[in-house]
Amino acid sequence: MTTSHLQGSQITRTKAGAFFAAGADGIWRSPDGQASTWTLVPDTGPIVGGLLTDGTTLFASTCYFGGFCNPRYLHSLETDGQTWTAMASPTLSQGGNLGFDKAHRLLYSSNLDAGLWRVVVE
Repeated sequence: MTTSHLQGSQITRTKAGAFFAAGADGIWRSPDGQASTWTLVPDTGPIVGGLLTDGTTLFASTCYFGGFCNPRYLHSLETDGQTWTAMASPTLSQGGNLGFDKAHRLLYSSNLDAGLWRVVVE
């Protein structure tokens, strides 16, 4: 497993106990957090910086640094974690760390060139 910006990489654990980590080459998944069980989820990179869950859905941002890739915001159901699809979002040059406000159902992303981005999660 490789990381990119350690200060930007996030790790999260789902209600079912699976772990997800942001890495340089994509999202890594482990059913139990043991060193030998981590696998790379295909087509989730590069350079994932933000990664979190709202308790039902996992969210990730790619292209944490550098201007050499196509930034995407991805989401997957916690119960799946293997199938990630792109979210509709503003065009940004770099995805950032993510935060989630449960009380207001707001997903936040820090972004190098675009400041703070937020979306209401339904």
